[in-house]
Amino acid sequence: MPGINVSILIHGLFFMTQEGNNLRVYAPNIPDHHFIGGIRGSRRKLTKLQDFISWKLQGQTPDPDSDIDGAIMRFSTTYVGALESPEKLQFFKGSILLPWPAQIFGLRAGDITATVGPDSTTNIGKEILANANAKGSSKLATVALLQYTLPALPPVGGVSQLNIHFYLQPCKEHKVSEVNVDLAATKSCFSKKTGFDLQMVGPDQPNETLPTGNLDYGTTEEDELTVHEEHAGGSLDIQSICKSGPTIAAGMVSMGASPVVNPANSGTGPSATASHGAVNPANCPVLFIG
Repeated sequence: MPGINVSILIHGLFFMTQEGNNLRVYAPNIPDHHFIGGIRGSRRKLTKLQDFISWKLQGQTPDPDSDIDGAIMRFSTTYVGALESPEKLQFFKGSILLPWPAQIFGLRAGDITATVGPDSTTNIGKEILANANAKGSSKLATVALLQYTLPALPPVGGVSQLNIHFYLQPCKEHKVSEVNVDLAATKSCFSKKTGFDLQMVGPDQPNETLPTGNLDYGTTEEDELTVHEEHAGGSLDIQSICKSGPTIAAGMVSMGASPVVNPANSGTGPSATASHGAVNPANCPVLFIG
């Protein structure tokens, strides 16, 4: 029986780090953010450890410098020290333990500019921008894609046949100023409590980075949506998690699990829908430490 290609997609304010030959993804305990996981259509709220080691996913021996796309926001432990134990629920809603992937790619990436993105006057912001520059990347990503095969057999065609999603996001659109409050709240996750000084700069409604999908990785536009976009677009599994919020955003109708533009409203593409808002690396940071 041939193997299949598996993609794990990470959305939101997670901290990813190497742990031996594995990848640990930490979900900080941020108010009003939901730790969600699963395949589209059957996602649910999660707690504590999500352990994928027994799945026998196949990646490769860790080499972060070559395995991690330059569009992934990355910084060292110099200023922050070690992360607290993921079992301490005062700091984390939970974590995900995975084998080290074959590659970590950045999706839904936006251009690095002088006005939107990591604050270059902060220590962590400087490191993120220096890492992107060293890898020749002019973009920063809002979604991290981890590539695997399952089982340890040759993959078929190079395209993912299974996409699994994890989110740490609120049910409503978050502006840059709100994200900076969230970032400040995660300082306690590190042993050097004041070392995580990252803040994002730019207007509260920065230029949006639209979902595009990527045939090379087997992803669609829907695979790149945030929780608030899925909620506004009528995804029933996300709406059951976000019960207290509005069901459908203005200009949208519910058709299955995907946002669809209401033809009665102006505009025909994703940028015209109220559900997208301003999704940008300044307000959807995914961070790798190390």
